[in-house]
Amino acid sequence: MHYLLTILLLLLPSALHAAITIDGTPSFGGGINGNGTPDISFSHSSTAPTLALACVAERDVAGASLGASTSVPTYAGNDMTLVPGATQNQGGIMKTSLYYYVSPPSGSQTVTLPTVSTNADRYMMSVITLAGTAATDIFNTAGTNGAATGTNLDVDSLASAVGEFAVACGAQETNTPAFSADATSPVSTEVLDEDMAAIDGIGLSHFIYTEDGAATSINMRVDSTGNVDWSMVAVSIRPAISATVRRQNPVWYP
Repeated sequence: MHYLLTILLLLLPSALHAAITIDGTPSFGGGINGNGTPDISFSHSSTAPTLALACVAERDVAGASLGASTSVPTYAGNDMTLVPGATQNQGGIMKTSLYYYVSPPSGSQTVTLPTVSTNADRYMMSVITLAGTAATDIFNTAGTNGAATGTNLDVDSLASAVGEFAVACGAQETNTPAFSADATSPVSTEVLDEDMAAIDGIGLSHFIYTEDGAATSINMRVDSTGNVDWSMVAVSIRPAISATVRRQNPVWYP
């Protein structure tokens, strides 16, 4: 019986993927000129999360000299971890960093950003919790930076696989732009989960953008009505079963 079950698992790997879903409504906080202690603090509610992601966006348009790294955000009092490589500092003006925390507690939890980077005069942090993600070997792709061309911000050839969940987040330095997900990317579902208004009406707007994973890579793009400075990072997240199935069948899950 054991061997028959093993054969069945190998023949039907796609059926073993539980879909990764957004668990709870994404939450957001922002600040100006580092006046708060902590600089950002807000509550986030979820039901049965397996992964929390915090996207920190910072701006220094006046001096173009964003300094030392942002302090580590906390989720329910626990330090989050920077996704490997998931920081982009565009010209010292715009910086985006993506952090994660595995198996966060459910219910209403406090999320904080104790301090921000040197010279950050506008900053935002959003949190999204997911259910059904892998507990180890979480990311197919470590941090991938976006490149801006005109009013488009692109992440091309993000390594991914069917059943995975891709997330891009970032910000643009401009006055209240209107963001939209690109409708031409070759994936089945695209959702712009957050479209944040600029802090105090000027300076910085923030977004989180998700797509279904696809083999062997996907392209992600966010369009804006503005054309100034961008910063974006992206990752592809593996579902709970994928690590096991990938080891059993590296042809389907390299």
